[in-house]
Amino acid sequence: MRAVARPLGVVALCVWTMGMLLEAVGRALFLSIGQRPTHEWAFSLTLPVLVFGGGYALFLLVTAIGLWRLRNWGRQLLLAAITVHYGLLFIGIVALWGPLVGLSLRAPGQGWVSTVLLEAVLGLSFGWWYLNRAAVKRWFGAGSRLRLTSSEAGRAMPEDNAHDL
Repeated sequence: MRAVARPLGVVALCVWTMGMLLEAVGRALFLSIGQRPTHEWAFSLTLPVLVFGGGYALFLLVTAIGLWRLRNWGRQLLLAAITVHYGLLFIGIVALWGPLVGLSLRAPGQGWVSTVLLEAVLGLSFGWWYLNRAAVKRWFGAGSRLRLTSSEAGRAMPEDNAHDL
């Protein structure tokens, strides 16, 4: 089997997805390690965090594999993942923004909140914009049916331009 030429944007999205995976695992471990076993609620909090965090990490791993193999289902799973990931981040930050601003104009953590809010908006915007471009959709459509080399890619999809990806 020959190597598939991937657009640089798709490689970057694979790296981005693996970063989201590491973040999910890190948050799950951080929340579970911080629990003290002396409290009866510690296990009831730790188990769901590990189960949901591990499930989300597995979902992101499958998504990254689909992206790397240029499968359309990988593109669709990433759209779902960034919507959930950054959507929940955005909702959480918007919910925190009011109380932080209400406390004072110099509330602690306010710079962090605006940075995370910017990350959520940019992550959602860029992900949806890039993954829904016609040239990118064609790559994922071809990736699920064909194995292309870089020289064959130009002949298989003549309407694609390298600068479009």
